[in-house]
Amino acid sequence: MTLSTSDPETPMDRPILALSNVIKRYSPELTVVDIPELTIRRGEFVSFLGPSGSGKTTTLMMIAGFQDLTAGSILLNGRSVAEVPPHQRNIGVVFQNYALFPHLSVAENVRYPLRMRRMSRAESKSKVAHALDLVGLSGMDGRYPRELSGGQQQRVALARTLVFQPDLILLDEPLGALDKNLREHMQVELRRIHRELGVTMIYVTHDQSEAMTMSDRIAVFDKGRIEQIGAPHEVYHRPATEFVAGFVGDSNLLDGVVGPGGAVSVAGLGAIGVTGGRPGARVRVMMRPEIFRLVPAGTAPRAQCTTVIIEDVINYGDNLLLLARAGDQLLRARILNTAGARLQPGSSCLLEWAPDSIHILN
Repeated sequence: MTLSTSDPETPMDRPILALSNVIKRYSPELTVVDIPELTIRRGEFVSFLGPSGSGKTTTLMMIAGFQDLTAGSILLNGRSVAEVPPHQRNIGVVFQNYALFPHLSVAENVRYPLRMRRMSRAESKSKVAHALDLVGLSGMDGRYPRELSGGQQQRVALARTLVFQPDLILLDEPLGALDKNLREHMQVELRRIHRELGVTMIYVTHDQSEAMTMSDRIAVFDKGRIEQIGAPHEVYHRPATEFVAGFVGDSNLLDGVVGPGGAVSVAGLGAIGVTGGRPGARVRVMMRPEIFRLVPAGTAPRAQCTTVIIEDVINYGDNLLLLARAGDQLLRARILNTAGARLQPGSSCLLEWAPDSIHILN
């Protein structure tokens, strides 16, 4: 038996979810969500990424039906869900706190959505077994939540969501309570399940690495708005706004001026070799710390370069984060940890970068 999440009556090329002019206000002065348009394709894994209070969870709860819209529309499989109660939307929700029934066994917790749908115990038995097998909990059906680790409880919560074959699965920071190693393992498991079932997932997180690792696309939220939505490499390497550049990953955000030939100059670095706008225009430049390379002593640089004075060195084991100054410009540069012994505060070194690794913000 397989768990299928596709609706045979729904065209596969139609977006499974479409938000249009969705607004959520708590008062006339307090708008917490304002999304002109958002569409999610069938089978996608989309992360809602942003800081606390950015509107990502509120958006998720409106999709699930747990919060009402102030204005706008939400279409699921091409149909408005405005008047559809949460339990009739065929949407699964996985919360951070698991929300398991402590007095029910693992199997009964997983079976609960089928019981609410009045499916007989005999009919639901194979579905429960398959869902538990899918999340790696075969043989644990008789245990109780108190007998499970945090990771195992989260797997039960996921199996309970998968068992009734939802059209859409919403995950609200489900791995936030787990330790680092277990969280990384569960990220891999979620991606595996997503690939096997082809189910559409929306994943809320404030963890950039989770979003980058797991997502087909990332929607970056700030102050109730989506600043950018795109593939992880687009959001990281070509951020649409300064907020995205600063929130996703580590960045040097620098002031530049467009020269007569279009090349951009930055104080302390000189002409950095990218084409800006009209001559004399001021622009914001993003240089990721990892684009810098240390030029060994006695070696000619292969790209554009500058000499910096090191103010501090932070050792991450496989790499070093240099806090360095080029003139009055403070830079963050991340390099391989192959020459850490001689990179000391107060010393100087030569850093180079490739011009095409620099991004000018619009």
